[in-house]
Amino acid sequence: TESEKIAKRFNFGFEMLELLESKAIRIGFREGRKKFDQIVQERELVLKKIRLKMYVHDSYYRLILDPQLNNPNNTLFAKTFLEECLEKISVLSTGKMTPGVEFTYLYLEFELALIKKEFKKCINILKRQIFLIGKDERLNNNQRRSIVYCNLAQAHIILGNKSNARNYINRCMLLDNQNSNNYFIHLEISFLAYFFDNQLPNASSTLQILLSAPSTHGAFRLSKYQYNFGCLRFAEGKHKEALKIFSQKFSFHTDRTGYAIWVRIMQILCLIELGQNLNAHAKITGLEKQYHRIKKSSPLSIRTQLIIKFLLSFDKIDFTPSRLKASHKALLNKLSEKKESHSWEPFTPELVKFHQ
Repeated sequence: TESEKIAKRFNFGFEMLELLESKAIRIGFREGRKKFDQIVQERELVLKKIRLKMYVHDSYYRLILDPQLNNPNNTLFAKTFLEECLEKISVLSTGKMTPGVEFTYLYLEFELALIKKEFKKCINILKRQIFLIGKDERLNNNQRRSIVYCNLAQAHIILGNKSNARNYINRCMLLDNQNSNNYFIHLEISFLAYFFDNQLPNASSTLQILLSAPSTHGAFRLSKYQYNFGCLRFAEGKHKEALKIFSQKFSFHTDRTGYAIWVRIMQILCLIELGQNLNAHAKITGLEKQYHRIKKSSPLSIRTQLIIKFLLSFDKIDFTPSRLKASHKALLNKLSEKKESHSWEPFTPELVKFHQ
């Protein structure tokens, strides 16, 4: 019927069930049990598709709403959650997914690939999402396309594909409404791309726009922009100015194992560069207390723990490079290793690579 065609086109699952139920009864009385069972089987298939759609979307919202699943210092919980979700989806799936369900499913696959550091797989997943956006008019909007372009830019930054990263950043920002939250989020990715490529003048001009973000963007994000400003000044060799920025009040209380502890680390690095060893020693004492207090309830990344270990040891030789022992050098070499659990990664508070 025309109603069934419309229901199928717009994926009105529950309406489709009601239509099939009335159809089964109507035709069952007219043509018998066999025809009734055929329509009931069709109804069961629709019900399975509804269950699949609901489970995929519920899994997505559980992922983004649960703080425990978004802890960058402990991804094991999220990895287990995503693997279980994807396994159940494979059981629930009865064939080809609708574009909307597949798009959300791909997001779950993307997050798992990201945790497993399968960045080339991430890019393939994101390209499939772009294909789906172009294929289905219900998915095709600037905001969704812009977010996928931004994710592509981040994946290419991680892989070191600078030109591809720049291309996707430009694409996503052309789609954003200026002064929207997404515009500033994507502008920050643009800043990081310039920063990691050592294009500090471009990074600086981009950051000046970020620093003008309105208060509606939230205290945490505004604090991140200030923190990035401090890292930029440090990279430029302006350690006194960087220290002044890092000494400001930041709203990082919700990220005790990340930005909150890295503000202290950056203060210490500034003081060491400025030759203020007594002040650096006092800050390291405070850092050690903070570290022991935090680790009782929240795990720090392996890399952050190694960096704190180095600073505590460096403090004992009064921050004198010429007195570095073999153990210090071994620790710095460990921090410079690639593709390890303790390796440096972009999109963390460690903008300035500690080992360098």
